[in-house]
Amino acid sequence: MKIDTLNNNGVINDFSLHQEVSMPVRMPYPKSWQKEYEKEHGKKAAHKPVKLNAGAGRKLDFLRVLVALHEAGYFTDEVGGQIDRKDVFAAFGEVLDLDLDRANANLSEGLNHYNQEMRAEIFDVLKKAYVEYENEVLERRKYR
Repeated sequence: MKIDTLNNNGVINDFSLHQEVSMPVRMPYPKSWQKEYEKEHGKKAAHKPVKLNAGAGRKLDFLRVLVALHEAGYFTDEVGGQIDRKDVFAAFGEVLDLDLDRANANLSEGLNHYNQEMRAEIFDVLKKAYVEYENEVLERRKYR
């Protein structure tokens, strides 16, 4: 591990962890999950359950993305009014079967780690992933 700096609160900023993010090759989901769901619940699932990929810092990055979407006005209540950020966290926590009760506290604690550029790096990763996705789609269209 290459240590670049030690910040003022004693957290080691290991920039080598943030230099390259590789995207996995997209593979189709196996159909076996549907059979397992049917055995357990006795009915056909409308979709495969979704979980947040457990990895270092992913939950905090996910919360940062939710905050950005909320602040940009992407979420509303059922009548189109403003929605509280806690309600957004609760809704996504329910969908992902994830405990987001301490989301605001986690975000606040996260401000003590790294600098703002490092904390916002998730948005660069997302942009890169989306551009790669579009390029894949456009490339496939060429060979139809």
